[in-house]
Amino acid sequence: MMPGVAAQPLRRSSSGGGGIANAWNLDFLDEVYTLNGSPVLLADIVDKPERVGANGLEILDNDVNGSVSAIGALLTDLIAADWTAVVGFEKAASGGFSELLYVGDIDLNHSIFVDLYTSMQGGDSGFVIRPISNAGDYRSGVHKVAFTRTNAIAAISTDGGSAVADTTLNDTLNPMAIAAFGGLPSPDGSYDACYIRTFQLMAPVSTGALPSLSA
Repeated sequence: MMPGVAAQPLRRSSSGGGGIANAWNLDFLDEVYTLNGSPVLLADIVDKPERVGANGLEILDNDVNGSVSAIGALLTDLIAADWTAVVGFEKAASGGFSELLYVGDIDLNHSIFVDLYTSMQGGDSGFVIRPISNAGDYRSGVHKVAFTRTNAIAAISTDGGSAVADTTLNDTLNPMAIAAFGGLPSPDGSYDACYIRTFQLMAPVSTGALPSLSA
C-alpha cells in the first residue's frame, strides 16, 4: 500500500534525526503496558482501550470506527518518524488487506505504513516513496514484523527472515500528526479484521538487528 502520495507543497521533514528516546512495550495479550520499564495506563495511549480481549487489541473488519488511534505520549513518539516498531499480530481471516500501523500527516497526504496483502509491506510515502516488502503470504495465523523508519533508511523483517531495506534518503515527509493500528483514524476506518497481539517501539536499530526482533 502507498497511501498518501504527496499532493501539497513541502513544509518540512517530520524526523529530526537521532531516534526517539523512549522504549515502549505493549502486551495486549497479558495486558501489561510499559514505557521505559514503568507501567502506563492503556487509556492514556490509545483511544479505544476496551478493544483489548483474549486475542489482543481487536481491529474491526472494514468499519468506520474499526481502527484504534494512538494518543498521548505514544502518539508523540510515533509521529517523530524516527524509530523501530515491532508488531505481533494475527489475521482474523485469510485473504484481503490489513493495515497494521499507519502514521500520517494532518491531511493524510504523506504517510508511514506497515501492512500485509500478498506480501508483508512497509515504507513511507512523501515526495520520495520507499516501498519495501518481505515475500510470502502472512494473511493467516500469528506473525511478527519489525520495521525501521528514519530519514536514512526504511527496512523490514518478518518472522525472523532476512531484512529488506531501502537506503534512499527521504527527508521530504510533511510533519506527521496522527497514528493508528488497523487503518486510518475514524471516520476513514479500518481494513480487514486482525488482532494486534504485541507492540514495541524503540530507537532505530540496524537492518541486521531486525530479524532477531521479528523472530
